[in-house]
Amino acid sequence: MENDLRVLKTKKAIREAFIALVEEKGYRHVTVSDITKRATINRNTFYLHYMDKEDLISSLMQESVARQGEKMKILTSSVNVPDLTEITQVFRSVLNIIFEEIEFYRILLTDESLRGNINPLRKLWKQSIVHALPESFHISPLALEFACTGSFGVVEQWIIYDTAPINDTAKVLAALLIRCLQPLEG
Repeated sequence: MENDLRVLKTKKAIREAFIALVEEKGYRHVTVSDITKRATINRNTFYLHYMDKEDLISSLMQESVARQGEKMKILTSSVNVPDLTEITQVFRSVLNIIFEEIEFYRILLTDESLRGNINPLRKLWKQSIVHALPESFHISPLALEFACTGSFGVVEQWIIYDTAPINDTAKVLAALLIRCLQPLEG
């Protein structure tokens, strides 16, 4: 049933309606009725897929992280960590993956009621960086935490403000990550 074209179209319509409405009205002011009207479906159809709008946001996040996770795992599986060019290419690819769903992530980061829902993506980001590090690579847990948190902070700003092209953002992220992973001298 999940791969049925009608189901996919309905879920896409619900998702698009939900994102647009949150951008317009804010999450707290969006109702299931608003979503169904915008998606041009009836309430029963909505409730076939989701219990309520909280279930909708949770499901959308789970689906998104699952899609992102698979792609990120493939990208980070053969990274040569000290290679700036290679890491930049990986970050460019990851940012392109995030860009596919940027409107969704933007509402998660800009609507105060939804902000906590970005945590699964933040966790995935950290897992991807850890996964990319070779087993022989030794880094202090503090440096790793700083690298993950700091780099995700850059990504959050990029999502919210769309201030730099993907290539420029990828270069910044790669340079920061490499610097964070270098051993401290003295």
